[in-house]
Amino acid sequence: MFYLEVAMGQYLSRGGIGIWGIVPMFKGIGIASLTIVTLSNIYYMVIVAWILFYLISSFTEVLPWKHCGNHWNTENCWEYNETHAAPHNKSVTPIVEFWENHVLGISSGLHEIGNMRLELALYLFLSWFIVYVVIWRGLHQSGKIVW
Repeated sequence: MFYLEVAMGQYLSRGGIGIWGIVPMFKGIGIASLTIVTLSNIYYMVIVAWILFYLISSFTEVLPWKHCGNHWNTENCWEYNETHAAPHNKSVTPIVEFWENHVLGISSGLHEIGNMRLELALYLFLSWFIVYVVIWRGLHQSGKIVW
C-alpha cells in the first residue's frame, strides 16, 4: 500500500491524502494512513527519549549500568566477575536495574501509579523540539547540515 501511494504521489505530484482523490471512495485510505503514521510517531518519540537518556548517560567516566553501587540498585544486584560467575536465585544484573529502576522507574504494581519521570519528560520535549526544528527549517536545509 505504501509503495502504491508513493508511486501514485510521484506520478500525480500529490501528497498522501491528495492521491486518493482520483477515486473519491478511497479518500478515507489517505486519512487513515495519516492517522496511523501520526499515532506511530507519537509512540516512537518515547523510544527516542529513552535513546537520548542512554546517550547522555553514556558520557560518564564509568557507565552507570556497569556496577551495582548506584542509588537505584537493590540488594539483589549482581555484578559478573571471574570469581563469582553464577548468579543467585533472584539476582539481577546492573543493566536490568538501570533500565527498570532508574530509566523507567517501574512501580510495584497496578495499585501504585508511580511518579512522572521529569528527566524523561525533558528528553521527550528535546526530541520533539529537534523534530520541530528539522521541519521548520525544512528537510532541504537539514540535509545540508548532515552532509
